[in-house]
Amino acid sequence: MMSHPDNPYVKLLVVFGRDDKDLLQAAKGIAQGNILFRGSSVVVNDVKPLLARKPV
Repeated sequence: MMSHPDNPYVKLLVVFGRDDKDLLQAAKGIAQGNILFRGSSVVVNDVKPLLARKPV
């Protein structure tokens, strides 16, 4: 997370990886919400696959 260079009231979430696979893993981890964000950077090492939902 970093401050927007032109607007001090805006923050930017910067997501990157060494390759497409890393970037996809980071995006999946963020989307699933199972990553605890603390500090100025976070490393996503493992993303557990979501289980299929049971019909109601």
